[in-house]
Amino acid sequence: MKDFKYHEEEDDYECPQGKRLEYKGTTKLKNGEGKVYQANAADCRTCPCFSKCIWSKKEQSKIGRGKKLYITKTNEPGSLSGRMREKQAAEEYQEKYSRRIQIAEPLFANTGYCKGLNRFTLRGTEKVNGQWQLYCMVHNLGKCLDGFNAGEKCA
Repeated sequence: MKDFKYHEEEDDYECPQGKRLEYKGTTKLKNGEGKVYQANAADCRTCPCFSKCIWSKKEQSKIGRGKKLYITKTNEPGSLSGRMREKQAAEEYQEKYSRRIQIAEPLFANTGYCKGLNRFTLRGTEKVNGQWQLYCMVHNLGKCLDGFNAGEKCA
């Protein structure tokens, strides 16, 4: 997908070999609805990158359809998920993310997995906020007490 270039004006994609994938419509996928783009079979039959794009038991010269590209809302150009992936690829973000894993993730792992506080049993924003604050107090008390350290491995 990252090797394919999107052309917003024509609403089509261009493959790494410069061939066009036309918009064919929308389809239902297991993770929602998505757009379908397809290359011309004649272009794919002669493409030197055939084995990278298409996994087929058929011989390259005998394929009936060109490469299909399924674009869901999460990997559409300009989507929030797409922007997040771009952000995560940047070098300065990777340093920040590694710090997050050291600081925030152990708290959630300890609270959810080790202490078994992995689900809210109340309904409503105020009640859930109160329950979350209680979970945080349990975590902080555990850090304060000897033998019940938040850094300990789960039993």
